[in-house]
Amino acid sequence: MSSPPILLISFNRPEKTRAVIDVLRRVRPKRLYMACDGPREDRPEEASRVAACRGLSDEIDWPCEVFTQYQDRNLGCRWGVIAAVDWFFGNEEAGVILEDDVIADPSFFQFSAELLERYRDEPRVMAITACNFQPPDRVYEHSYYFSCFNHVWGWASWRRAWALYDKSLGDLDAPATRAAIRTQSDVPGFEGYWVARFRSVMEGDIDTWDYGWTLACWLADGLTCTPRANLMKNIGFGDDATHTTNSSDSSASLVANALPFPLKHPPIIEQSRDNDDYVARKIFRIDRLSFFRRFRRQLKARLRRS
Repeated sequence: MSSPPILLISFNRPEKTRAVIDVLRRVRPKRLYMACDGPREDRPEEASRVAACRGLSDEIDWPCEVFTQYQDRNLGCRWGVIAAVDWFFGNEEAGVILEDDVIADPSFFQFSAELLERYRDEPRVMAITACNFQPPDRVYEHSYYFSCFNHVWGWASWRRAWALYDKSLGDLDAPATRAAIRTQSDVPGFEGYWVARFRSVMEGDIDTWDYGWTLACWLADGLTCTPRANLMKNIGFGDDATHTTNSSDSSASLVANALPFPLKHPPIIEQSRDNDDYVARKIFRIDRLSFFRRFRRQLKARLRRS
């Protein structure tokens, strides 16, 4: 099965971008979209690294249509990625999205190709991820499960799903929005944690795009196909990262595994609440006490700025 179209989003890390391209060389997609944000005005030394990332399009040495979107100015982590994904799904009905720090096992592309076709017209399935944050000894009956979390360290989706993305994040205090968040998990503090995260994006305290994508999926009662094995490694942890600066984080130790085929599909589309509650507690570290601690820190920060 051939690879779906792929969008590769880069910025100023040519070494990491080249590592992703080395994996794509094994997969040999027929259509590759390369998006790169513009350099920041206050960092003149960054222009050469951005140019180096863009120059990597010349290293695509397999039969492939290459399309580029290079921003003249810096849009940032939120709007730059949104612009790239909008562009991608403006041209493709479905495909895979990788950022420059995600090394995916080649089996992820076969996994995505099969599920993009299988769930093409199933509105409740909104994404496919390469990430699995479960304990390595977790036993699964099927090749993947359905999760409320659309982890974006390597993911795939459809134009129909991305069309539901609300760039403004809507009204977080609306009863329907709160209900959509609350029903994802019974973990204490879940609703408060996520409302605070979404609000931080709205108010500009967090420069990221993926929380809005999570909210869009929840408002649509959408689920993500999550493989039984983790299929990616994030090579972006370090001081030069925007968000993944803590290299001691447990997520930094994830390794990319291969998923065996043929796939064994779940018989029904239903959220795996046990798996999702584990991620809420262990990965997002959500509980009532930690929520109040975070709220207190955020309140102090806002008072200092006022």
